[in-house]
Amino acid sequence: MIQHMERPRRGSEESLATLVHSETNTSRSIAPPNEEDANDDLLSLLSQNTLINHQDLIMRHPVMAYTTVSNFPVVSSLMQNGVSVFRDVQAIIDYQMNKQNVHPLLLTSSSYLSLFKKTSPFMTFHQFDQTTGEKTEFCKVYFKILSNYVTSYVFMFSLASGIPPIVMANNGIHGSCDFSYADTNFRVTGISNSASIFGNSTKIQAFPLTKASKSLVDDLELIFPNENNIKNVKIILDNELARMVDHPASHHQALQAIQGALYVIGQRDFGRFVDKGNVKVGNNLHQHGVLSILRRESLDIVENDTLVTCCVLLVLREQEYRKHKGNKKVVYR
Repeated sequence: MIQHMERPRRGSEESLATLVHSETNTSRSIAPPNEEDANDDLLSLLSQNTLINHQDLIMRHPVMAYTTVSNFPVVSSLMQNGVSVFRDVQAIIDYQMNKQNVHPLLLTSSSYLSLFKKTSPFMTFHQFDQTTGEKTEFCKVYFKILSNYVTSYVFMFSLASGIPPIVMANNGIHGSCDFSYADTNFRVTGISNSASIFGNSTKIQAFPLTKASKSLVDDLELIFPNENNIKNVKIILDNELARMVDHPASHHQALQAIQGALYVIGQRDFGRFVDKGNVKVGNNLHQHGVLSILRRESLDIVENDTLVTCCVLLVLREQEYRKHKGNKKVVYR
């Protein structure tokens, strides 16, 4: 099989207008989680930016449909092998009080075997039924080396999710990754390149690329000799940027193409992970950071588009954290 990879506002949400307006600050920090009021009308704000084409689509939806930013806390307990993602801080408090129908959105786990066995996942994501609390597997992520300068993560989602596999290509000469989802190419920045043994980023950001911008995953082919089985899966990268990255003589050209890329919504990211250190929340949980994702305001549930973005950012958070520790052990703060 060949696949061409081509509510009412809550306390943890804020309007895109507020965040875009705040980008003029040199700190570029995320606004406080409880901020709710928009200072500017989104339509008028974006209309002032001539670099933004309002006809562009992000994940098959118009740019102007994304009017809300949701902040999802990332926490863990002392004995937990992984992290949990909650809808907001209030959900964490309710969860610790054992209130009914309050569960994490996502739960991650990692395995030492991924270092030695290619069929062992680098990371596994589970999700919870928010009514029954039933835990089910959502996604397994596998690490694969594609060339001397490109590595990759393969996201294999559950059949129930209906999400096709995603390949994220990790650029060895530039601190970025490329992936494609729902007809949109994304570039993730704020990470160390794959050749680096140390990671120190405190902010990882995902930007939707314009159609004219070159990507490592252009025309990517994912071939499964055995139906949806990761064993012996083949990933074929044969595009202009990948060829430039793979040849040292053309690295300068590759960097020029990467730096010259245009983003659909300018310098405003679509999703980001911001490291918050190790802040105690409630009795036995510690918050490590916040996932801040652009969303369509009419959605009262956390949809697959948002969950996929969370998974991508958390995989790269894990990558950087392992490098920051100077070894390959799975260790959480």
